[in-house]
Amino acid sequence: MKDIEKNKEQLIAELKKLRTRMAELESCKPRGEQTDCNSKIIDDRRHQAMRLDVVSTLAGGIAHDFNNLLMGIQGNVSLMYLNTKPDHPNYKKLQSIEENIESGAEITRQILGFARGGKYHFKPVNLNEIVKKTVIMFGGSRREIRIKDEYQENLYRVRADQIQIEQVLFSLFTNAWEAMPDGGNIYIKTRDIVLNNNNIRPLGVPAGRYAQITVKDNGAGMDNATRQRVFEPYFTTKERGRGTGLGLAAAFGIIKGHGGMIEVESEKAKGTTVVFCLPALK
Repeated sequence: MKDIEKNKEQLIAELKKLRTRMAELESCKPRGEQTDCNSKIIDDRRHQAMRLDVVSTLAGGIAHDFNNLLMGIQGNVSLMYLNTKPDHPNYKKLQSIEENIESGAEITRQILGFARGGKYHFKPVNLNEIVKKTVIMFGGSRREIRIKDEYQENLYRVRADQIQIEQVLFSLFTNAWEAMPDGGNIYIKTRDIVLNNNNIRPLGVPAGRYAQITVKDNGAGMDNATRQRVFEPYFTTKERGRGTGLGLAAAFGIIKGHGGMIEVESEKAKGTTVVFCLPALK
């Protein structure tokens, strides 16, 4: 893991240097009749842009493949948990493996985020497949949580950044899990919906077809004052050191960046429901 962290820092450092050089070149203003100088600046810009594109593509590809490997490892760890009791000598080793998996997944997210320069990598995706993949990774080792999922067949396909949507789901699952320290149920449902001019006004999205995902828990829930602040950056109800307050704020930004909407319904002692929708492909 130390070697991976070192390589990550080197890769990000290289991307930073390339972006800095590109910014310097973009700020150069050709003057007078300095034809040779101007030509060199243009060539240098083109060369640096090509290097940045190649390195970013390579970094994104490696990070994505590495993330898929981690998912495979997590799947096997989840299966091993099924036959391993907490008092077994290997139980703590499995927990250690899982912690390393989560650290590796965070590294891949950082690399992908920096490689894309804050931009999303959109492509047509099946949200059912993304949800199922995230459920397997999240739910396998949390025996106190029962995940009950329901998927609509032939769900509308959407144009989305798969890694970012996985991050949204992971944040929602984590919040639900933390709201149920003694165990409980997480309900996940996907379905197609159509929003018309009569029901879009409070949502701030255009009318049309959407793929909807609902994540519901039967945990502690929130009072109205807390619910109204859940999407604020750095707002958290967790004890100091337990959370950054960026999970739901990031989820809000990602869904809005995809042209979708996200809403939260909650009541004290009655659980929380989070619903988000992404526009379907035309």
